[in-house]
Amino acid sequence: MAPLLNEPGDDHSAETRRIFLQKMLRRYYGKDITECAFIVGDNCSVNKRLAGLLHVAQVGCANHRLNLAMEELVEESSQDLGSVQALMIKLRSLNQAAKLRLKTSLRPVIRQETRWSSTFIMLDRYFKVLEFVKDDADLEDALPTRAENRRLMALHAELTNVESVTKALQSTKVSMADARLFFDGLITLRASFAKYLGERPDIVYAADFEAACVKVQEGRAHQLSRAQKAAVSQLVVREAPATGAASDGAQDAAKRRKRTGSSGDEEESFVELLKSARLERHNLLPITFEAILLLRLSDG
Repeated sequence: MAPLLNEPGDDHSAETRRIFLQKMLRRYYGKDITECAFIVGDNCSVNKRLAGLLHVAQVGCANHRLNLAMEELVEESSQDLGSVQALMIKLRSLNQAAKLRLKTSLRPVIRQETRWSSTFIMLDRYFKVLEFVKDDADLEDALPTRAENRRLMALHAELTNVESVTKALQSTKVSMADARLFFDGLITLRASFAKYLGERPDIVYAADFEAACVKVQEGRAHQLSRAQKAAVSQLVVREAPATGAASDGAQDAAKRRKRTGSSGDEEESFVELLKSARLERHNLLPITFEAILLLRLSDG
């Protein structure tokens, strides 16, 4: 969120944002900024500084962390993806586009450097149109080689799993525990993802707070460390609720997390596969859980 710059001395610093939030909360909500328990935002330096000024924890944006992890993955395959991009550009020429229209309604798609999801869309489209263009003599020099196609197929499988996680993270019902489950699943498939998706990466400002929230949401509050207890101490409910509404809500949430049915006749997605393994994750050694997950993925 960019603060309103009304005064000559205003800038985009953390202090300016703090002042803006303080004024906005008082004016429109009748709240004081000291009532803020935590903030949510990208894991950038300004937001971390703002959390420090407010003396609260920051819950980092899960999609932001995933995007950073994907930037490195895409960069590793930049040469192969460049071959696909060059082919897609050639397929958009007048002659090639006309020939393609006679064979399929699918159109070539090029990727945008700033959005990794466009890379997945381009790669997905490439494999769908490949059967219509692979025998075109005019494209012989533009088509990726057999070795490149093997690597691109492996990359496509990885991006398919990440895309399912991206869509799941955009749901209004996803919890911090869900995000942690999805990230652990991706780390199982590619260990290098731990740099941004692990439990305590350098980019996360309040790792103990986030880890504590995950454990509480999973019903594992008894496993909180001393540091994690201190991080969420201000969120502790001091009085028991008068009715069973809170516990009923927790049970409903647990039931909702256990539901694993997929829609239609589509194959079980990576996200649904992770949800089905949720209860097993904390009762198995990491290496055992990894073996089970990989086996289920191969069966799918």
